[in-house]
Amino acid sequence: MPRSLPLFLFPALLSGLLAATLAGASAWAFRPPSQGELAAILRTSDYEGERVAAIEGLAQDTGSRDAIAEALSDRSDSVRLAAAVALALARDAKGLDVLLARADDDSSAVRKRAIMALSVLDFPAARQRIERAAAEDPDPSVKALARSLRSR
Repeated sequence: MPRSLPLFLFPALLSGLLAATLAGASAWAFRPPSQGELAAILRTSDYEGERVAAIEGLAQDTGSRDAIAEALSDRSDSVRLAAAVALALARDAKGLDVLLARADDDSSAVRKRAIMALSVLDFPAARQRIERAAAEDPDPSVKALARSLRSR
């Protein structure tokens, strides 16, 4: 049975299908990108959404952790957070460390995304950081989010 693709990959897949069709290839010959192609997209794409989608596709393969770890230094907060979440869900300490650091970011939006990501992880350090945000974050909306997540 073919593996279904997550919805977030469809924009990249559709653009590839369009390019293949315009190049004269049959639409029926289209295949999902390989792990190597996803790693190349992650390294070379100028589009944040494509890089995030590539991380999410690479996260399905445990052999792709190095490519995902490289994205921890991406110029985009969203890409760095996606990489950190993917690594943390794979129980890789690099991802957890980045999420913990992002939970102290100057931007409240980044802190919120980091706190949400930490809430799905089963690490004592993640739970402790959520507790700290619930008690001490200077932004009331981050504090409220952390309070709602710690009761889960």
